[in-house]
Amino acid sequence: AKKQEKEQRNEKWPRNVMIKNSSLWALGADAREPMKKYDLIPLVTWTKDAERFIAERWQNVQHRATCDRAVWFQPWPHGITSQLRDYTDLAIISVFTFHRTIVPIDSGDERYRKWCPDAYWLECFFKPFQGDQCHNVTLPREGEGVHGLSDLGSKTPYVKLKTETRGSALLHEHETLFPNEMWDALVARQDVVFQDPEAPHAMMDARWLKRDKPELYYSLSLSALRAILAHEVLHVRPNILAKAQALVQDMNISPHEPVVA
Repeated sequence: AKKQEKEQRNEKWPRNVMIKNSSLWALGADAREPMKKYDLIPLVTWTKDAERFIAERWQNVQHRATCDRAVWFQPWPHGITSQLRDYTDLAIISVFTFHRTIVPIDSGDERYRKWCPDAYWLECFFKPFQGDQCHNVTLPREGEGVHGLSDLGSKTPYVKLKTETRGSALLHEHETLFPNEMWDALVARQDVVFQDPEAPHAMMDARWLKRDKPELYYSLSLSALRAILAHEVLHVRPNILAKAQALVQDMNISPHEPVVA
């Protein structure tokens, strides 16, 4: 048994093993439809230039002077982490792939309105994700001119969606929905790097990974892009941040020691 185990360890990367669905969800895959499972996963790193580049792209679309192209997004009434997932997935498609401003609107769920009556629920926790350039635009009918997410790239100026957008859409339709042009440019100039899991400090050939292991490549890329968005776009409101800091103090959590929640 030990000899067989050693031979398996020496197999050429990657090899199939079991990974918990929750770990796959954190990588950007849908927990209900996990991607092919690997035990050796490349580490994706990026530079400050990559963060600035993505933040500028976001600013140019979400805070443009006029409301030329926009999609209004009415999410399903999930919890906050699920709504964040749905919003960021659709935002990646809308803003970075099709250069269309995304504007979240109230889901109409009374449970949220009781707690947050004056704003879209996520914006009770975070500062607005867009400017006010689309405030005076008459909302189109739900689904007008849109038959699929790829239609966000159409010439129709205004559309409205109510949909559950998950990582699986970006993974399974990566050729049309993932912002390949932007991401490929960052990879080409090594502002985004895939580290070889078997050779510390060595880079993987991202072109090979994308061509031969697209499911893994796009899962890792989506994970990294989500992380950059969390850092550059999701700015917590001061009152929420103060409550979180007070909670940490009340729980006597040390800022210097890791904590498992």
